[in-house]
Amino acid sequence: MSPAKRAPCRSPSIRVRRMTAADAAAAADLSGQLGYACAPAEMRARIRGLRKAAHTVLLAAESVGGAVIGWAQAEERHLLETGRFAELTG
Repeated sequence: MSPAKRAPCRSPSIRVRRMTAADAAAAADLSGQLGYACAPAEMRARIRGLRKAAHTVLLAAESVGGAVIGWAQAEERHLLETGRFAELTG
């Protein structure tokens, strides 16, 4: 199926939004679960820095109750062989 014909992903129980510095503790906890330990204060600094980056987007997945249950980082890439695209980097 071509990308233009794919149905959007919708879930009544998960909301995806831009990550903010207020998500630092949850993001640090989730990163630690994957083996990438990070203090909430350090994660907050990273989030603040990356939110300013022109070619990066940070997303948080939130449960109905508002708990952050996942996150993703994507970066814009420009490669000679493929042109412009977004790559999930975290």
